[in-house]
Parts: sequence; structure tokens; C-alpha cells
Amino acid sequence: MVEFAGTYAHDRDDNFEEVLVKVGVGFLFRKIASRAKPTMKVEVKDDTWTITTVLPIKTLVWSFRLNEEVELEGPEGKMKATFTLDGNVLKQMPTEPANEKAMSVLREFSDEGLKQDSESGSAFTKSGYLVKRNTGEKLVRGQGVRKQRTIARISRSLTASSSFAGK
Repeated sequence: MVEFAGTYAHDRDDNFEEVLVKVGVGFLFRKIASRAKPTMKVEVKDDTWTITTVLPIKTLVWSFRLNEEVELEGPEGKMKATFTLDGNVLKQMPTEPANEKAMSVLREFSDEGLKQDSESGSAFTKSGYLVKRNTGEKLVRGQGVRKQRTIARISRSLTASSSFAGK
């Protein structure tokens, strides 16, 4: 049996920025998010799951029960979804398919880590997360501080450029 609970460090993704464009994420946040290497912590207590995703500029915390509709807030805005478990795959399916920001996510857990596939309309991305069990909070926060400094530098350079400032 695969253990779902753990802390996962982002390793790679393919085509992520295109998905962010498809769900309407703004230019600046899209650039920051596509360069970020978030940390994801998965906790399971009784029948409640909690997924905490630490991004450079925001921390997302989603708590839910399997097979129940829940409202989620993410970088793309609010949406309603249902989570189901199929073996070692946690499926996040939108309950409002007409919502153009709705995103389907499959998280496949294994002894090696977590593989996440996201889809919105015709845009599809694959993300790889490596499992980092027994990772201290200090390490996660330390990585976030470095990322925040890098993002602040990118943000300052983007707003300072005349082509960006004029839009």
C-alpha cells in the first residue's frame, strides 16, 4: 500500500505556463508561478485530506473529504471540485465543467513520490514531485525565502521595464 501522507518537493513540469494562460492567470503571476518550485504537503487524518501547497507568494490549503464537493481557491480563482481515490491516484474533477477556469488534476502516488497531471480544456501539463519524507519546516521555509527574493527581483525588473510599465 502506497503512503499518501508526506512532503513533496517540486522537480519539473511540462507545458505549465500554457495551462495558466488557458485558465486566465495574469502575466506577472503566470511568470512567477511557471518558475516556482512549490512544496506540497499531503496529510490524511481519518476521512479528511489536507493538501498544503507552498508557493513563493501564497500558501494554498485545501481540506476535503473524498466524494464530496468542495470549493477551492487557487491562482486561477475559485472553483468547485470533487476528489476521488482510484487505487493510488487522487482525482480532482471540476463539478462546474462550464467554468472555463475549471481544472482536472490527477495525482499519482508511488513509493518514489508524486506525479501530477493537470488539464484545462485543451491545455495539459505534467508535473513531477519528488518525495521528501522527514523534511523539516525550516528547510521548506528557507527555500521559500530564497524564492521570494528572486521573485521580488523579477517583479522589480518587470515593472521597471518601459514596455511593461506602459501596459
